[in-house]
Amino acid sequence: MTDDTRWMDSALCAQIGTDWWFPDDGPGGHSRARRQSVRPICGGCPVRQPCLDWAIRTQPTTGIWAGYTARQIRRGDIQ
Repeated sequence: MTDDTRWMDSALCAQIGTDWWFPDDGPGGHSRARRQSVRPICGGCPVRQPCLDWAIRTQPTTGIWAGYTARQIRRGDIQ
């Protein structure tokens, strides 16, 4: 089964750049301040739900997806 990721082209983060969503903050990655700064962008993204669905399905090890860190997604810490 192939995973349809065409939604990624419409994501707001794709138009801003990946530095905010894939920062080099060392092991474990994302500071609370950085997460807080991208949440409003993710919150207004037209493809937030497909992004979250994809992240839950694929369990990424890095990045911020739909406003949640990869660690939060893997732990199921999604509100």
